[in-house]
Amino acid sequence: MPEPLPEKAFFKFYDMLWSLAIPFLKHNKRIAQGYNQRILKQKLFYADLWIQAASVGEAYLAVEIINNLPYSDQLRILITTSTSQGIEILTKAFPPLENRNIQAAYFPFDKPCIMQSAVKNVCPRLMVILETEIWPGLIWALKKQKVKIFIVNGRLSLKSLKNYKIWPGLWKHLSPDKILAVSREDAERFKLLFGSGSSVALMNNIKFDRIDLNLPGVSNNLKTFFKDNIPVLVLGSVRGDEEELIEKIIIYVYSRNPGVIICIFPRHLHRVNSWSKRLNKGNTAWRLRSRLGSEVPGGTIVLWDIFGELASMYELAKAVFVGASLVPLGGQNFIEPLAAGIRPVIGPYWKDFKWAGLQLFDQGLVREGKNWQEAAELLNADLENPLDRESIRKQAAGYLQKHQGGTKQACQIIFDFLKSYVTVYIKQNNESKKETLNNAGN
Repeated sequence: MPEPLPEKAFFKFYDMLWSLAIPFLKHNKRIAQGYNQRILKQKLFYADLWIQAASVGEAYLAVEIINNLPYSDQLRILITTSTSQGIEILTKAFPPLENRNIQAAYFPFDKPCIMQSAVKNVCPRLMVILETEIWPGLIWALKKQKVKIFIVNGRLSLKSLKNYKIWPGLWKHLSPDKILAVSREDAERFKLLFGSGSSVALMNNIKFDRIDLNLPGVSNNLKTFFKDNIPVLVLGSVRGDEEELIEKIIIYVYSRNPGVIICIFPRHLHRVNSWSKRLNKGNTAWRLRSRLGSEVPGGTIVLWDIFGELASMYELAKAVFVGASLVPLGGQNFIEPLAAGIRPVIGPYWKDFKWAGLQLFDQGLVREGKNWQEAAELLNADLENPLDRESIRKQAAGYLQKHQGGTKQACQIIFDFLKSYVTVYIKQNNESKKETLNNAGN
């Protein structure tokens, strides 16, 4: 069925924009990684289920879904992501040599002709898009090949909705088959974007399922570097636009607690160089995490240049600040510190995590500083007062248990669609095993 003329005009214009942009994107340090996969010089893995997970947060959601999807070992699964950190998470969870039916790859550029080739290469039965990865080139190509499209753990901010509505008629023709939204507000925005006829339902956010409030069963290797009697402040998921304000928090804390160890976790590792220059101008001793070889003395700043250790440091911290919240960046996941028995402090900008619920603040499990100084005062108070981790965990557990179950809901809907293909695979495998046994008997 041919697309209406306005949509044809859009995709012609959209394709042209990508043609102009791609040569320059090759020189972008973050995008250059996996460039050949992004332009399909390396073909994508053939799969029954294709999951698109934009970056770190979505990659963890993809892992959660696959680990809980019934008979996932009977399906060929492709997971794409747009960042090297996403790839790192996925390949660690599903090592290619051990999981030949599950492969991770970089998400192709959304240039319509590239996406059409990608969809034909992968030939998926089902496309699962996590959160807000609404790419017109991808959805258009999937529609052409009659591939079913589910949006899972769907979130759609008011700002994103306004941006998408620049071409309002387009999205009515690109409506997914099912949308599972994490809040009523998100559900209503999806309906406004795709039309009232779109199939939208509510689900609990999978991110609640990822939080385990039980004590870890393995030892924390980072304890080697941090003495129990020296308080540790963790500044987690710090973004570039708030670095100047974070520096003010550091100065404030050291003026009152000069013996504290402060650990800085940039949200993106390419900001380590910027922080190194900033710290070199100060008077406080600092070290890179990768160069730690002995216990860290009090009054030292540790700059994290290794990915994947933030949760481990939450366990060793006495106070925690979660970044991307001092300036309008939407915030980062402030529930994770609760698993370590820490009541985190955040700034005033956290709209991307409204799904976590205001009750966390009403119960005092998360505290908001209206500006950097209020945040610094709250952190300083945490450093000076005893920490009852078990009480915090118990409170948090009661709250989280009411909001868990999203993974099971999503997996059931995905499996209900794919179960006919799973049945075929099981039947084929059983017949193959019988044939092998018969041959061996002869």
